[in-house]
Amino acid sequence: MVDVYGVTYGHSTYRWTFTRMVPYLIGILLGYLLFRTDRKVPDTPNTRKLMLFGWIVGTACALVALVTPFGAPDANLHSHLAWRTVDRTLYTAGVAWVVYACCVGYGVAQPVKGIEE
Repeated sequence: MVDVYGVTYGHSTYRWTFTRMVPYLIGILLGYLLFRTDRKVPDTPNTRKLMLFGWIVGTACALVALVTPFGAPDANLHSHLAWRTVDRTLYTAGVAWVVYACCVGYGVAQPVKGIEE
């Protein structure tokens, strides 16, 4: 096992099911949402604003999950089960947003196309 800050990674992460359950459920729900909506978003005046808001929130979630452990090295967040659960959920939410936005046509190229027009 990998030793992270004095605690084995397998013991602090894979021993408990709840540290992996929420990201799995987010993926299942995302797949169901894409299937039920046939990968289409209703065309309303607020769609572009909501998609931009989604990109901001999704990026923030992923960055918090990636940067926080390195911003607080004294806290030893890698060994806390609560942090292991939350960081996986935040990162999964950010990745799920990228997958959703790209599947419905609001990926990275879409905002750039809107700025050019």
